[in-house]
Amino acid sequence: MRYYSKRDWAMKAIIAAVWLIGIAVLFFMYTDDSATFLMIYVFGPMLVFGLVLVTASITNMYYELQEEGLYVKAGFYSYFFPYETMESIHPIKGFYTPGVKAAMALTGVAIKVNDGRELVRISPDNEASFRAELMEKAPHVKEIDEAISQREDKKSI
Repeated sequence: MRYYSKRDWAMKAIIAAVWLIGIAVLFFMYTDDSATFLMIYVFGPMLVFGLVLVTASITNMYYELQEEGLYVKAGFYSYFFPYETMESIHPIKGFYTPGVKAAMALTGVAIKVNDGRELVRISPDNEASFRAELMEKAPHVKEIDEAISQREDKKSI
């Protein structure tokens, strides 16, 4: 089943702020009389490309529990985590976590994996259904109710 990433107010505010700053920079860059050729024809298009890349990555984010493992799609990037590499699933809070971050919310779940990436941070829109389906497909994964936060994950991992 496909689970889309939930988005909370903090992430929406960050995205809006990035866009507003980008638009302001573009506006001043193209209306300033002292703008150089490099600013207009190189940095401007690069900024637009960056904004489009970020927007595409965050609007097309979902997770699929397939037969062999978890498929994570975040815009132009995709990851696959086989069930046999998963050790445990935790609730998560805050911005910082090591490993792969494919979440658009401050809360969600972190799946501890043993393939060198430490944690996979995701924020499925229906977390209870996601957890139930994951436990059905990978019963060896331990459900831990203790949340991982910025300070704790530096000590535990």
